[in-house]
Amino acid sequence: MNCTILRGTAAIVETNMVITLPNTDTLVNGDVVKFVVVNGIDYTNPLGTVSVSINGTTFPLLTRYGNNVRIEQLKSRKVYIAGVGAETPNLTLLTCIPPSSYAFPTYSA
Repeated sequence: MNCTILRGTAAIVETNMVITLPNTDTLVNGDVVKFVVVNGIDYTNPLGTVSVSINGTTFPLLTRYGNNVRIEQLKSRKVYIAGVGAETPNLTLLTCIPPSSYAFPTYSA
């Protein structure tokens, strides 16, 4: 298992945020990526989703419950720790983040 520390920049693409990290070695299932967003975050659309682009591949950034991370939940200059999921490519945050004000759908039993 590798542990990589990367500095990334955030940009808004349409209404969502993409954090671009520098190229790194091949990531495999279970790798840990530590990253920090070094520029300011645009909170114009706070409920937009967040993705991370590494080595030309864009991964959705998920909470530990499998929900999309929302822009309002991230802060610049804070170190985030994420695990790599390879079966369905994603990065899952292992760092605690504040709850989102996004209105999640409800399901009846």
